[in-house]
Amino acid sequence: MQGAAGLLPYVVLVVAFYFLLIKPQQVRARKQREMVEALSFGDRVITVGGLHGTVVRVTDSTVVLRVFDNSELEFEKAAVARITADIPPLDEPAELAAEDEDDPQA
Repeated sequence: MQGAAGLLPYVVLVVAFYFLLIKPQQVRARKQREMVEALSFGDRVITVGGLHGTVVRVTDSTVVLRVFDNSELEFEKAAVARITADIPPLDEPAELAAEDEDDPQA
């Protein structure tokens, strides 16, 4: 009985590591995999390197992005960090979010 009680702290530590470190990482990896598999034409994405672009073609392992100057760049799917909707499409100019502070009508 003494041996089983001595192992209890180690078992608790392993269970805590699983739920605090391993399980959340598995969930993040699964969500990233699902996001990459769901990429389609017209999605606005940001790569892990910070490049913003629009998906123009998707293959089994790569994705082709159109960037600001209408250049097309090919990336591995794993290089896509996230899909975003807050970036305006490339063919529309971005509007300024902040207003001029010197505007006398404000």
